[in-house]
Amino acid sequence: MHPTQRDPSNERDGLGRLFAAYREACPDLEGSANFVPNVWKAIERSRPASWVFPLRFWARRLVMSATLATGLLIGYLAVWQGPAPAPTADVLEASYLDVLTAESLDEQDAEFWRLAENKR
Repeated sequence: MHPTQRDPSNERDGLGRLFAAYREACPDLEGSANFVPNVWKAIERSRPASWVFPLRFWARRLVMSATLATGLLIGYLAVWQGPAPAPTADVLEASYLDVLTAESLDEQDAEFWRLAENKR
């Protein structure tokens, strides 16, 4: 027999032995009404009891709620606030010192500045 040719009867015997070994290692399971519940019990026993699972449950809902609240807030700001007004020419031409002076005048008592102007 040529080395590249295979013996079909030898391959069938080897495959038959493989299937026989598989049947011995994994017996057939009887189908019953409790099959699926028993499988789920085995799965739940293998899972570790932990506080992480309830945390994961609530974390997903918290993220969805935060996303919804953010979307609603963005929608409210976009619809109700409208675009910002364009700056006027006097604001664009004012120096930094002029802006600071105007803000400090707004923060101070107006009567004090009137008295200061009258003393000049």
